[in-house]
Amino acid sequence: MRSKMPGSTQSLQLYDLSLLRQTIDRQEDVQRMVELFITSTPTILANLNEGFQYGDADKIAKNAHQLKPSLDMLGISSLHEKIRRIDNPCKVDQLTDGELRTIVEEINLLLRKVFDQLYEEFGLPQE
Repeated sequence: MRSKMPGSTQSLQLYDLSLLRQTIDRQEDVQRMVELFITSTPTILANLNEGFQYGDADKIAKNAHQLKPSLDMLGISSLHEKIRRIDNPCKVDQLTDGELRTIVEEINLLLRKVFDQLYEEFGLPQE
């Protein structure tokens, strides 16, 4: 992970685009994939949060499962284990409410930080 500029609120980069760049040659296409991630992930995250709010293990697992490929492709390794702990309804049911709450909160927090870093790196306007 590389360090951010002095004075930045985040000290470490939370993603690694090397796999994405190996898969996609053109920088414009990499940026397009990043933009797609930034625009589509909030809906998936909102659905995951709604599943948590209503205690719907199927909805939590479905949306966690949808996040997995993007998180892997963008090298967001800090969420690797957390997503895999909730990507199946049976796994969700094995967690205590506190464990599940912690995982969902960490996913939300880290993804907000990832979005901020991606906006900054790619010079994208924040919505």
